[in-house]
Amino acid sequence: MARTPAKSNLSKKSRKMPRHPRRDLDLEGSDPRIVTTLARGLRVLRAFHAHDEQPLGNKELAERTGLAKATVSRLTYTLTQLGFLSQDARSGAYALAAGVLAPAYTFLSRLDIRRVARPYMQKLAIQPGVTVSLATRHELRMTAIESVVAESVVPHAGLFGGRAPIARTAIGHAYLAGLKPDAREQLMAELRDHYAGDWATIGPRIQRDIRTIERKGYCVVLGEWTPSISGVAVPIVVDDDGLVLSMSAGGPAKLLSADLLEELGIMLRDVRRELERAVGRPIRE
Repeated sequence: MARTPAKSNLSKKSRKMPRHPRRDLDLEGSDPRIVTTLARGLRVLRAFHAHDEQPLGNKELAERTGLAKATVSRLTYTLTQLGFLSQDARSGAYALAAGVLAPAYTFLSRLDIRRVARPYMQKLAIQPGVTVSLATRHELRMTAIESVVAESVVPHAGLFGGRAPIARTAIGHAYLAGLKPDAREQLMAELRDHYAGDWATIGPRIQRDIRTIERKGYCVVLGEWTPSISGVAVPIVVDDDGLVLSMSAGGPAKLLSADLLEELGIMLRDVRRELERAVGRPIRE
């Protein structure tokens, strides 16, 4: 068993996190205090995905962002000059550059629970076929901030920086279960607006999993987002300032039987309790 990490001495003030902002698509033109050019530049950065196999040209970025190609061209030039993008000399296409890591690592350095959680995550990832991820919310998706992958498994969306929809995954449902009622209601309203016609199916599934977490401590989602991937997850409420994470164990459905997922759920529930003791903070049940 991994040695219990030392208790964090991170102050409550430094852990305090801001409310989640509205998406930039909703901001432009809605608030005179918003700098539209900055919002559009960030939208370009968010258009890059972990599964992109090659750099993206201005045309493709324009399609992904909904911005005019001329606008995208000016933004990509600026972002390249600032070190956030790199440009391929032959194709002229763009990829994310090392400059994007600086703010990311500044944010991650505040999450001391990542370092505390990793030894426990490694214990869960011993089982072939399992990827264990710790994630936080960004807009309507969960973003992995720490992941451990069993050596024999081909990595999937649970890897560091990977994103998964809140509404269709165990890790997202667990996050919702960890929110305080008012914050959960607000996010559910955003999800309802986003999924519109599909909400009649999605909404009840989320509510079912929230009830399951209240009863068992974890929930299982079988291939709802990607048919070939199943997962089980637990919420982790770090403090009363609003920082909620969730931890999942998942992988190829053909390798993860229902019994194994239940076993992993129990292990995740135990890990959550161990984390509570390790960091010395009460995690709200």
